[in-house]
Amino acid sequence: MRVLFSDLDRTLIHSHRHEISGEKIPAEYYKDRIQSYISVSNLNAVEIYCRENLFVPVTTRHMAQYERLSPFYEKLKFRYALICNGAVLLENNIPDKKWNDESVRLTEPYYDALKEIYEYFMTVHAKEHIHFIEPFFVYVKTDRPDETYNFLKDKYRGIDVYYNEYKVYCIPESISKGNCVKRFKEIYCKDMKDFAIGDSMFDFSMMKECSCAFAPADCDFYDGNIKRLDMPFDFSRIFEIMEDFR
Repeated sequence: MRVLFSDLDRTLIHSHRHEISGEKIPAEYYKDRIQSYISVSNLNAVEIYCRENLFVPVTTRHMAQYERLSPFYEKLKFRYALICNGAVLLENNIPDKKWNDESVRLTEPYYDALKEIYEYFMTVHAKEHIHFIEPFFVYVKTDRPDETYNFLKDKYRGIDVYYNEYKVYCIPESISKGNCVKRFKEIYCKDMKDFAIGDSMFDFSMMKECSCAFAPADCDFYDGNIKRLDMPFDFSRIFEIMEDFR
């Protein structure tokens, strides 16, 4: 039996802003509008994989954002999901209190720093663009994410700063995706062959935590266990590689 820890956005599901080839179906709705799609071929591949193996989404989406993916997870019906970057564990879409209490304990030393970052954001960004997913992390939507990243990246010890095309996230290293995947493996799948897949630096720590991982061919990070593949990912091909992995 194998376990695959998978990022979601731009890895398995794709924003309506970015075209993907082939047949696709909605994966997410927001205000009655389609926000994300999943390719039918990848949906079918994951569905077949889940019959005998463990598929664990690992996403920075918080609960409200994850719940918008109901068209996606209702089709696949996977047992576990790690949301809020892994700080919140869902089992059959119900939060695991013991796991979440431990995440609160792990982030407590960084709460004051997160609050300070949030207050800084409030002085330079519109309030509606700032989000404090208490007590776990802070993020802001901005048209200059690189500038915000460069200002914050070395400012707070123990706080990892990541950015994409329009958001900047500040997340305690104690709940990095890698640390949360490590916790999960120790409890639920200690003896399984472990794999990870993602598209960005957000996912690098969990890739390093697994025996084999998959990343975009043009990624700017690397570790010896990472296999680089063309985007968008073809999950049928990924499962073939996993099958042959020794």
